[in-house]
Amino acid sequence: MTDRTGRPSNGSTADKRSPLEFGSAPGELIDRVEKLRTLLPAFAQETAAARREAARLRSQNATLRRRVAELEARSADARDLTS
Repeated sequence: MTDRTGRPSNGSTADKRSPLEFGSAPGELIDRVEKLRTLLPAFAQETAAARREAARLRSQNATLRRRVAELEARSADARDLTS
């Protein structure tokens, strides 16, 4: 089975929904556009939150890497002193 673009269909529920054709009722098209408009701000907020979290995690990772390097350097110094 293929979708309307000719690509193989994976059988998901989204594929089972009938695609809107150019002859679709204008009211149906307007309803779908309105639904998309209400979802867009939520997606934008999720994206912004994910970017902030990614930046926070990168910063935390850099701090932890520096700390590990310090501890490894101390450990190497301690081994050198006992040798």
